[in-house]
Amino acid sequence: MENFRLKVFRAVATHLNFSRAAEEQLLTQPAVTQQVKALEDEFGAALFDRTAGRITLTSAGHALVPYAEKLKALSDEAQSVVANVSGPPGGQLALGASQTISQYLLPNLVAGFLRQNPRIAITVTSGNTDAVLDELAHHKTQLALIEGPALRKDIRVEPVMEDYLVLVVTAEHEWANKELEPARLTAAPLLMRGFGSGSRRVGPGRPEKEGFEDQDGNRFN
Repeated sequence: MENFRLKVFRAVATHLNFSRAAEEQLLTQPAVTQQVKALEDEFGAALFDRTAGRITLTSAGHALVPYAEKLKALSDEAQSVVANVSGPPGGQLALGASQTISQYLLPNLVAGFLRQNPRIAITVTSGNTDAVLDELAHHKTQLALIEGPALRKDIRVEPVMEDYLVLVVTAEHEWANKELEPARLTAAPLLMRGFGSGSRRVGPGRPEKEGFEDQDGNRFN
């Protein structure tokens, strides 16, 4: 029921990245660009500023965001009401999941859930732990699955399973096939997850060093 162009607009406005919006919507990047261009033509105003190698919302784009959110909420509500009075439970379930969970755990969980609840439409937003929790706190998702501590008081956290981290080195590394004291990790150069990652929070603690992050949020120290 939701206007498809607005759906694509919301994805780009959320990520400020056409590639990530395309991945989320299962579209090609040119298709996302085409939908945004058509919406801008419809409104007669630019919704995104694409200068200086960055994508930002224009004033018109900022003005449209809350209305796009309201239209989505109204569409979800209508679908849920009709589904619930016409048969087995249905409706929308908006999930947030940190990147590790969304890649390795969530597909099987969603598949099992849908086998028991085929009339429920599920959407998933993926990001690091902080981003996923922000989406939940702002009611953009209904449930979030994270792999690290929440570190905030406005969200209720329930543990559902246990996980662990392992250290990976090459076979020729001096640490291969050896037991290490955790303190030795603090002095070693490590490939770390980006800021806001739950895995980073439960990893070896040490002061942040100068470094850089790649486009996926992985930090090189």
